[in-house]
Amino acid sequence: MATIDKRQQKQVAAVHQVQVTLANLTTQEAVCRQEVAVLEEAYQRRQRAERPASRLAKSRQRLQVIHSRIERWQKRRDEAQRRLGKTEAKQEQKHAERCRLAQRLAQFEQDNATNQQPIQASFRLDAGFGTYENVALLIEMGYEVYTKPLSHQVVKHLKSQVTEATAWSRVGQNAEMVVWPAYQLKGCPYLLDVALERFHTGKTTKYSGLFHFGSDPVTQDLHLWFDTYNGR
Repeated sequence: MATIDKRQQKQVAAVHQVQVTLANLTTQEAVCRQEVAVLEEAYQRRQRAERPASRLAKSRQRLQVIHSRIERWQKRRDEAQRRLGKTEAKQEQKHAERCRLAQRLAQFEQDNATNQQPIQASFRLDAGFGTYENVALLIEMGYEVYTKPLSHQVVKHLKSQVTEATAWSRVGQNAEMVVWPAYQLKGCPYLLDVALERFHTGKTTKYSGLFHFGSDPVTQDLHLWFDTYNGR
């Protein structure tokens, strides 16, 4: 929220600056347009021909330049307002989320005060349920969590962290894993144990990711992690 608020303040200042510039240009345009009108009336009254280098021609050119600048700054204003609107919508979303989380916290505190024998449980979620929101909720409820990332972009990111020097651990007949304990994923509020799996199937290699949070020592025993998630 602090990051978004700071961005919003900068964008408000940017919109204000664009509006000030447009106001100045609009004033200049009005003055220049009046000057052109006066010169046109004078040239007509004196029956003078308008030449390319005449004062009237130069005033027309200046008016056109100002008008073109106004059009460009109007586009900048529209873009600046669009960015600001998008940020303010994000602000509203985050404020609503904060209220929702405050209600969740109050509910959890009440549950803790009245639940004298909380159960211990492990959750194994398919990738379709492996959103950061679901993972965070289960962590906050005190459960052991095993899941896969919902987005394949996480797998792509983990693959980018692997080099030729990376040591893979064999966990199955055609399966290997590499692990990052207490790893911070963008968008996830909690540090997770994260692993990248690869499976050799004929001439192809398939990859998938794994998430874990809890007390099970899965980063020291990858066979435990692999077997636990796959139900062995």
